[in-house]
Amino acid sequence: MRIGIYAGSLRPGGGITALRQVLDGLLVMKNVQITVFTGAEDCSQAVRDLVEQHPQLAEERFYPGARSITRYLHSKWAFRKRGRDFDWLFSVNYHLPAPCKVAVYHLNLLSFQSGPGDGWAAAWKRFDARHACKNADVNLFESQCLLDAAKQSTGGKIHNADLLYLGIHSQFFADATDHVELHPAQLLMISSMGAHKDNPTALRTLAKLVQDRPDIDWKLKVAGGQSKAQWQPLMEQAAELGVADHLEILGPLDRGALSKELRASLCLINPSRIESFCMVALEAMASYCPAIVTSETSMPESVGDAAAVVEAGNEQAFAAAVLQYFDDRKLRSEFIEHGRRRAEQFAPLEFRRRLAEVLPE
Repeated sequence: MRIGIYAGSLRPGGGITALRQVLDGLLVMKNVQITVFTGAEDCSQAVRDLVEQHPQLAEERFYPGARSITRYLHSKWAFRKRGRDFDWLFSVNYHLPAPCKVAVYHLNLLSFQSGPGDGWAAAWKRFDARHACKNADVNLFESQCLLDAAKQSTGGKIHNADLLYLGIHSQFFADATDHVELHPAQLLMISSMGAHKDNPTALRTLAKLVQDRPDIDWKLKVAGGQSKAQWQPLMEQAAELGVADHLEILGPLDRGALSKELRASLCLINPSRIESFCMVALEAMASYCPAIVTSETSMPESVGDAAAVVEAGNEQAFAAAVLQYFDDRKLRSEFIEHGRRRAEQFAPLEFRRRLAEVLPE
């Protein structure tokens, strides 16, 4: 089977994580030849090791020096011809007209609902996502929450809709015998600078903890984003709240380092309001780190009853949940146990099995 994967619109973050999982899942299938089309250099770097390891996987750079909007527009025409080389063309979040079968993996809740500061580009992306729902041969959705939003946005007009939960990378399933020292007053947030991530709530939570329990040396570590420098606005906000000395920016980390940071932390705090699926919470659970998430969008679906779920934007509720983990170690251990069982439901093998089901030869 010949499969093309268009990744020209992807940058480091959730999209790249999904791309690598899709590639991992396809590469274990028999008699497949895969071509992944990358755009920006950081996307190309993210798949280079897989290309070098697997002879059945090839990479093609798609307008690598172009702006993202230019690459997007070219993709709408290029695969009308290029698609003849494939049995399946796989894209993320939008539809590519092609003579072969087309599968679209929907990963962004903002493709179907408005978000903070939306402009014309966001409106166009929503139009394109709705077009994909009606015209792709298969439409895959990262969560039931996302599928429900798509149904509401399209009036239920979705062609061959199916759920495909992303799997957790095996590196997060840390070995319990691999000892990492716990820092009992350390919190970890894995985020980006998007307004919907609501990072200020994490800072206000930190400030409340410092105010209410000044005898404890609280520390909030922040991982993610494109670089440490990108987090300067958050550092400035922390200074305004008087907690800059309690904040440490880690920036982007590889999975091994991130898993260790999770195991070393009292808990993960995730104040985000909009997620198509809260993978960071499940990665924390796999790494023996209990999580605190909001009650918005896909968060309750993602964590089930294995994490603390609190009101979005409410630093008092976040701080209370942190203190429960800090003061009641038995409770924290129970959440770790529940979380690990929850995470095991999203192991990589299950993702691969489901992917093979939805992309039949």
